[in-house]
Amino acid sequence: MSKSSPRRRPKKHYPLQGTTLLEWQADTDLVRWAQEEPRFRLALNVLINERNSKFVDSVMPTESRQLGRVEGFEKAIGFFEQLQRSRIEQPPVDENITYESTDQ
Repeated sequence: MSKSSPRRRPKKHYPLQGTTLLEWQADTDLVRWAQEEPRFRLALNVLINERNSKFVDSVMPTESRQLGRVEGFEKAIGFFEQLQRSRIEQPPVDENITYESTDQ
């Protein structure tokens, strides 16, 4: 008598090129992985901890180059945090734009 194997969902294969953030966020398995995988959290924490580290350059970086590094780190951290959120969890963009004239 043979044991029956439990039904498994077929594994999804993701293209290494062309997958977007919105496609990632639409897939609950990928979002859950990013939320639960300890190595993902570790990598994100390393990125957060290193954002203010001093880079060793042979030449002192210019102020604009240093600003670019800071902004780059912040953008990368924000992106990786978005991988942990589904599209459904995104707060709605609620912009109340009014066009009032200041002339009276």
